[in-house]
Amino acid sequence: MDYFNDNAALSGIIEEKVLVLDITKSLEMFYAENPGATPTSAHIMAYAQRAWALSAAKANQAELIFACANEPPCGATMRCIKGVFVIGRNGNDVFVKSPWPGDGDRCVFLAEPAAPVYREKYIGKYLAPRQQGEANPVKYNY
Repeated sequence: MDYFNDNAALSGIIEEKVLVLDITKSLEMFYAENPGATPTSAHIMAYAQRAWALSAAKANQAELIFACANEPPCGATMRCIKGVFVIGRNGNDVFVKSPWPGDGDRCVFLAEPAAPVYREKYIGKYLAPRQQGEANPVKYNY
């Protein structure tokens, strides 16, 4: 699947099965509460692990998770890859129904950073622009 736009530093095909999570709103809240600060990789991972409306069976097929955000100067349609993760921690798959009230059927999962080769390959690169009407913060490329 050709997932990068022509202006990206990396133009090519993502060969891995990727679950893309949009963490733009979480980062906007971070910047509003912490003017001038930069989120750490721990912040990015925490935002990616939050409650999502996902199919656990489908999400468990993902080889990688991209935590993405719309940030200047890219505009509202370009998503910058802020973090690359794998589902599970210490070799254990962890994908469960959210324990928090009001989350309904949303799922949470533990993640850990992907291998350095994937982080170096994808972090800081831009995904293709959103298509008109595409609002879901979750996208699968498989």
